[in-house]
Amino acid sequence: MKIYEKNWKNKNLDELQTILAGYRKLHNKTDSDTKKRAIRAIEIEKYQHDKQVCYKQIQTMNCLLIGIKFDREFNVGEYLNVY
Repeated sequence: MKIYEKNWKNKNLDELQTILAGYRKLHNKTDSDTKKRAIRAIEIEKYQHDKQVCYKQIQTMNCLLIGIKFDREFNVGEYLNVY
C-alpha cells in the first residue's frame, strides 16, 4: 500500500471530494458517494495525471447501415430453399 493511500483512508468523504475536485470537475456523484469509490477515483486521476495519459479522440466516420426487416413469421430457409 502506498503512503498516499494510507493518508486517504484517514480522511473523511468531504476531504476526499476536495482532493478529487483538484484533479477534475466533479460531474457525477457516483465517484464520491462512498469513501472507497472516492479513493479509487483519486487513484485513477492521480495515475492519469502522473503518467500524462492521453486519450486519442475518435475520428468520426461516415457510415451507411443497411438492414433487412422480415416479418416474424417469414421463414428465410423456405424462401431460399435451404431446408
